[in-house]
Amino acid sequence: MAIIYILLLVMFSLVAWRNSRYAILIMLATLPAYLLRFSLFGFPVTVLEGMILILFARWLILKLQEKKIPVFDKLFVTAIFLFIAAGIIGVMVAPDLRAALGIFKAYIIEPVLFFLVARDCLSRRDLPQVITALSVSAIVVSLYGLAQRFLGMPIVAPWQAELRITSLFPYPNAVGLYLAPLLPLFVWQLINSWSKLRAKLYWLLVIGLSLTAIYFAKTWGAMVALSVVGLVIGLGSKKTRKYALAIIIGASIALLLAGPTRDVITQKLAFKSWSGMVRVAMYEETWQMLKTRPIVGVGLSGYQTAIKPYHVNTWMEIFLYPHNIVLTIWSELGLLGLVAAGLLLAWFIKQLIVRRDSIAVMLAASMIIILIHGLVDVPYFKNDLAVIFWLLFMIASMKD
Repeated sequence: MAIIYILLLVMFSLVAWRNSRYAILIMLATLPAYLLRFSLFGFPVTVLEGMILILFARWLILKLQEKKIPVFDKLFVTAIFLFIAAGIIGVMVAPDLRAALGIFKAYIIEPVLFFLVARDCLSRRDLPQVITALSVSAIVVSLYGLAQRFLGMPIVAPWQAELRITSLFPYPNAVGLYLAPLLPLFVWQLINSWSKLRAKLYWLLVIGLSLTAIYFAKTWGAMVALSVVGLVIGLGSKKTRKYALAIIIGASIALLLAGPTRDVITQKLAFKSWSGMVRVAMYEETWQMLKTRPIVGVGLSGYQTAIKPYHVNTWMEIFLYPHNIVLTIWSELGLLGLVAAGLLLAWFIKQLIVRRDSIAVMLAASMIIILIHGLVDVPYFKNDLAVIFWLLFMIASMKD
């Protein structure tokens, strides 16, 4: 398979050298390509990683020829410097240097490189094509997951018993983590193409498939985040306020009448379900661990090793991350990482305020979905999710 992947990357290189814009769109349409892994000269590589590095190499050559460098304001430069510095410290204190370097490369350096290339090569007129490219991967992820649910395609163990679809990914929550932040962008496209029948039907299909896949993956974090954001946007607009109120009233009455459903939702929201109790126990253990290393954390890819002395709840497994965005960043990147994340979000908000257009609202919705879902999961430390995070930054700062 390695030869096939290398040939694919060679073909991608030819496209990138002729037209970086088309290459970026291809990459966005195939974000789950990080699942295609091979070894090159003894080093582990993914197809997604190869595409990012090829794009960056082409972009860097052009910039050197033009003798131009990207210009950013002080807030962004400070934030990105601290983010990378936190990553370097995370490598230095990590218990496994090789694993830490892999995480540093895949989740910090490469997404930032993608951001630099995409921001320079794409403009606001390319936004519809960017979102359309993302919709291709969303359709593939959704259809594969629905084939697991209805056509007997195999589901990754141990999720078969619950019929929780995993799609291309190794666990169900990855479906919601991937699709949910993209949905506001798809809704933006739907609104902008409402007068065009074919386009309208296409975006309704994309949104419907994505929501259905999230439902059958039973990704509660994504469903809650989407519900909250959808209702806030609905209540915030005079045109949709009465519909949002009707949905709230109708849903409230339905929950009062449907005892079993009400009990399930109440347990989930109150962290009384099995997954909720696991998370509470995980948070308590992580807090005890972080109190011993509050400044630098435990290093990149160091959580599973560092948590062992504090793992008193032996009835549950030790997870890769503590399933909370704040605790995860703190563990992996220390307090400096939290500061960097805060500054990056401040810069993102600044870009949205400057834009003041309809896409700014949807970008804010996507980021809020990530943050809400991040209260109970890990919406960044994964190859495709890191790219989506930086893609939102790129769109927010797109040039005319």
